[in-house]
Amino acid sequence: MITLLNKNKDAMYQLIDNFTLFYFHFVSTMAEGENWSQLQQKPAYITWCGLAFERLCLLHIDKIKEAIGISNIPDKVDADDFFS
Repeated sequence: MITLLNKNKDAMYQLIDNFTLFYFHFVSTMAEGENWSQLQQKPAYITWCGLAFERLCLLHIDKIKEAIGISNIPDKVDADDFFS
């Protein structure tokens, strides 16, 4: 069961699950007869791919820094600033 922190009816929430965002934006709105290869050619899909990659990187910034050997360098990037 999910308990909402803000019971205000005017509260806004942001969905950040990449699969669900993709499904609602592209799959559920595909025209009848449209296929995957047609979807991949659309500018909106290409833009979405870039934004999804950026969200993925921001969510895993600590692991990325560790993997490339710069985890000891301070930064001001905090995924919570983007996804809270």
